[in-house]
Amino acid sequence: MNPQVGRDQRQKLIHRIRALMDKTEDNGCTEAEALTAAGMVDKLMQEYDLTFKDVNVDEEMAASSFGARSRRHTLYRGGFHESAQYLCSTVAGYFDCKAFMRKADTSVLIFGEKDDSQSAHQMLAMLALAMDQEWERYRKGEGRSEHGHTIAQLRKSFMLGMAVRLKERVLELKAARSHASRGTALVVVKGQVVTDRFAKYLRDSGIQLQSRRARSFSGSASAINAGKSAGGRVDLGGKKVGGTGQLS
Repeated sequence: MNPQVGRDQRQKLIHRIRALMDKTEDNGCTEAEALTAAGMVDKLMQEYDLTFKDVNVDEEMAASSFGARSRRHTLYRGGFHESAQYLCSTVAGYFDCKAFMRKADTSVLIFGEKDDSQSAHQMLAMLALAMDQEWERYRKGEGRSEHGHTIAQLRKSFMLGMAVRLKERVLELKAARSHASRGTALVVVKGQVVTDRFAKYLRDSGIQLQSRRARSFSGSASAINAGKSAGGRVDLGGKKVGGTGQLS
């Protein structure tokens, strides 16, 4: 708490922040009004150096810290693993984080609360393991009867199909979780805080994000479909991912 703020003013600020946090969709506000209120909460808390603990919102959230954490998610032959190429933003979003890929060192940078960003990196690694395992199973089995495509084309097709299905499933899990907690002030505020602080991080770091162009390739429809089927088999329920990986 800013030492220059008196006790009375401090209490008024806390009451104001709590009132803003009550402006949720469940309490009759529109989505736009709820997001505007969330932005004002973040601004006030930063301006007066208040923490979530100060306003008694959530002890666990108060104890965590925001930051950017990077990790390499690469193929054995170099370059980004398909899990990073196709799923990093979706997985980061599931954990209320932001992500982008850095070509210089083939790393994925995930920005958010410490535990969230670590969980996102862990999930990406586990999905990479599952994708590699399913690809090997396909390559040694059904893929042996594929003709007219190189191994590289088959892998890209299979991994693309698998990533498409995994992305759909992660988004479904995110939607279900959001629906269950819809309207809670903490969810609205947390999302706005991450968005605002990520934008500040990019500005302070001089980073300008660029969108990747989608490139067409000559792929295998059957390999894509096999990948989608494999993506549907991966256990995303918090137990096993692939053969041996564990999601915490």
